[in-house]
Amino acid sequence: MISRHDISLTTLPDQIVVSIGTFLPPHNLVTFVSSICKPLVAIFASAPVDKFVWNPKIAALLVGKVLSRPVVAHVERLPLYRARYRFLVEDSLRTILGADELCSLRWSFRFKEPAGEFWLSLDPYWTVEPYGSVSYQRMFSPDGTVVSLPSQENGVGMDSLDAWARELNMTIKWRFTASRLGKKGHFLQVRVCMCEMIGR
Repeated sequence: MISRHDISLTTLPDQIVVSIGTFLPPHNLVTFVSSICKPLVAIFASAPVDKFVWNPKIAALLVGKVLSRPVVAHVERLPLYRARYRFLVEDSLRTILGADELCSLRWSFRFKEPAGEFWLSLDPYWTVEPYGSVSYQRMFSPDGTVVSLPSQENGVGMDSLDAWARELNMTIKWRFTASRLGKKGHFLQVRVCMCEMIGR
């Protein structure tokens, strides 16, 4: 009879060892893999097992998150899923945006209440019930302009704010400004409005 003291990872089938790895939190998984014998380390380093173990952890990490095209492109260039997970964790601590990333995403826009009755009347965030359920969608273009999305894509029908700007032949501009520690990407200015802090 084999006692529990005689059981080690080397006596277990590879499938069971791999299954154990899928239940471990990422930081424990790294310790677990580094502590086992070399043949088993090689198994975890193989492409199929690497994807099987780490891809669900990446999916859990990204719940409720939005990735820009530049970040997705970088992740897809990494061959190992554990390397992808490590990069995504490190990238989540980044507090600046580059123009390529800024321009690759759709952004929700709304006026704050102190903007006044006229501006709020153009904003579906304040006019469509239940209030706060919808907002205008905007994209920042590399040429420095702010672009509204077609009515069928913005989810609010007619874009009253965009129509008003077109009637006045107004072009909305954006630029990075007020660098922090000498690096641009922390603050953004739209037209002549006050600077807005970028949040991820």
